[in-house]
Amino acid sequence: METNVLGRCWVPGVPEFVSPDITVVTVHGLTPASHGNAAGLGLADLAPLRILDSIDLRATYLNSVTSGTGGLRRARLPMLLEDDAAVVRAAVAMCGRREGAQVRLARIEDTLSLDQLMVTPALLPEVERDPQLTVAGDPAPLVGADGLSPWPQAAGPAR
Repeated sequence: METNVLGRCWVPGVPEFVSPDITVVTVHGLTPASHGNAAGLGLADLAPLRILDSIDLRATYLNSVTSGTGGLRRARLPMLLEDDAAVVRAAVAMCGRREGAQVRLARIEDTLSLDQLMVTPALLPEVERDPQLTVAGDPAPLVGADGLSPWPQAAGPAR
């Protein structure tokens, strides 16, 4: 949970970031490299209930206490919902945009892997205007029958 990517610091006495301005953050799992350390999970707003199975509370709390005031809010649990689809539905409902076509949603694999992202059609014009970004691959659903759709293994040719 990289604070510069999320635009959230949540450390008492430290001012919050001006950008990015992200309304709702969801987390759908911990990376294997975390070894169950979920320090920083409190920066998220929503997560599927199954995330509890992957959290090592001892490691998380030890890391959080060691970090001092930075660990106070970051070790809290986000709102837990039954599955990925419920998390995405709640995030959309809570983002403040009533029309589905207006939802500006981006999905990243994790906060250390920012070379690829998936975006909703409402964000596509911004991607196309940014010379540092390239549209690659075809549209794909965010959520499938078994949860989040698989992360694209290799991007197709730029278009």
